[in-house]
Amino acid sequence: MTEKKKIAILYIATGRYICFWENFYRSMECLFLPGFEKTYFMFTDHIDLEYPKNVICTYVSQLPWPGPTLKRFDYFWRVHDQLKKYDFTFFLNANMLPIREIGSEILPDSKQKLMLVDHFYWSGQPRKRWPYDTNPHSTACILPTEGNHYVMGGFNGGITSDYLHLVETLKKNTEIDEQKGIVAAWHDESHLNRYLIDYVKSGGTPLILNSKYAYPQEGLNNPLYTHLNPFLPPNMIIQDKKLWGDLRDYAK
Repeated sequence: MTEKKKIAILYIATGRYICFWENFYRSMECLFLPGFEKTYFMFTDHIDLEYPKNVICTYVSQLPWPGPTLKRFDYFWRVHDQLKKYDFTFFLNANMLPIREIGSEILPDSKQKLMLVDHFYWSGQPRKRWPYDTNPHSTACILPTEGNHYVMGGFNGGITSDYLHLVETLKKNTEIDEQKGIVAAWHDESHLNRYLIDYVKSGGTPLILNSKYAYPQEGLNNPLYTHLNPFLPPNMIIQDKKLWGDLRDYAK
């Protein structure tokens, strides 16, 4: 019998972003890698709530924007020793929601090692429009001659050992920028895209999923999102935060 793979899920919900948690958990248990053993590593200031047995809570304080996006790699690194016993680790933004079954097709193989998702908005757009960070003083800087994908920051993962290398690298890079007083153009996402380019340059061949795995809720019936129609119906949506009130001052 093939040993069942263990999956670690990283999730941040501070302040009012806790409103997404219950639906997220129920949907993930039912639709995200069903049949796999899943453990959730929850980073939150709501540690007084009651959580299921497969949820491990780590207290993090609520930070003003964009602190939560820049500190996420620091949060993840705090539990890196615990994560080592899992075969795969995935991070999902608080407002991600599986709506159809997501199976083993998202698991990178031993050659791919990492899984990333093409950004829903920039998918199919000319490379010159992609919002790469171009500040030469930032560790996230990308040159005009670099880059074949622009991936989103809200859903990524991979084989745990390789994903932890990504986490450790981006933790260090965001700290270097912070010491210089620099904030990357699109925060964690800018650093992630820099890492992707370096990973490919070193011979890496990551699994890059299309926007079907991270489709904006507001685009489901919106003609402005016609360039994304090939990815309908989606397997996972990015819930529209505006439907949940003003969350801008709170963590992702």
